[in-house]
Amino acid sequence: MARVWRLLKRAKNWWREGELNRREVGTDMFGNTYYQNYDDQGLPLRRSVEYLAGWRNATTDPVWYKWLNGSDAHPPTPEEVLKAAEDYQRRKEAANQWDAREEEMMSRWRDVYKRTQRTSNEPFKPESWNPSKPSK
Repeated sequence: MARVWRLLKRAKNWWREGELNRREVGTDMFGNTYYQNYDDQGLPLRRSVEYLAGWRNATTDPVWYKWLNGSDAHPPTPEEVLKAAEDYQRRKEAANQWDAREEEMMSRWRDVYKRTQRTSNEPFKPESWNPSKPSK
């Protein structure tokens, strides 16, 4: 069923490209497809994106975002897209390592905190405290 849906979507896009006079420019690492629309004289009108995941989970690659909003005159090259994807993976791995270290520190802190908690339900009596004697 998914194959049929993809085939129908591809046929719809082919029809719309001729009807809207648009050309596919490229695809980003999320699978989104970017288009350039042209007027009747062949001058560029606007740029658009078709999200793979639909509008609810729309994520635009930052490299393509600059082109989409007109900050860059030309679409990114495949090398730029590949470099951006590698940078994204590198940052993601660094974040995962950071999270693992943070979780390890927190688990050690929880262990120390549990060991230092009073097990008795008696209220604290200041006169019973002796700084030279270690606590239980």
